Amino acid sequence: MIASDWSPVSVSLTHSAPADPTTHHRVLGTTIAYDQDYAGIVLYAADLNASNTLADPLLRTYARQFLQSLPAHRESPLPQHVRGIIEVLLPTGRCTIQQVARTLDVDVRTVQRHLARTGDTYSPLLEAVRADLAQRYVTRLDRPLTEVAELLGFSALGTFSRWFHTRFGSSPTAWRAAVRTDSVGSITAHY
Repeated sequence: MIASDWSPVSVSLTHSAPADPTTHHRVLGTTIAYDQDYAGIVLYAADLNASNTLADPLLRTYARQFLQSLPAHRESPLPQHVRGIIEVLLPTGRCTIQQVARTLDVDVRTVQRHLARTGDTYSPLLEAVRADLAQRYVTRLDRPLTEVAELLGFSALGTFSRWFHTRFGSSPTAWRAAVRTDSVGSITAHY
């Protein structure tokens, strides 16, 4: 069982914040992000290895039989795991290969070696994830660009805007205006 003072690294929820978040904070801690594109809890791999002192030893055999009866899960390749971890860590500002390795409970060299097997390296993978998310987030008109910059791990809107322009040849504001124009045009076309 995890210590009573345990809390996750971060929590992302797809729904809006409740009027009274007391229960959320009591159960999930205070690092909760609402209105996210995904729901998930980030925690250290070591927390998953902690023994559960409340487990019923009599149910262990049944649980093992149940798990063995399930079809074999095909392990997704490490680059896919790394992409998912990058996506979760970007908003925290701690999206380094060291943090990814720590999350996977391996050393940095192991991550690099596995990525190299598929022709990947960390920095281009990080940039690809950031670019994918940038397009998705900037397209959402309900998100302020300062929030988008933070979600992508940029410390300032100006830094994000320069990166976006270099990457896509347009400012995020111009990109968003084009999306708005396209959506208005498509709505008009439906009338």
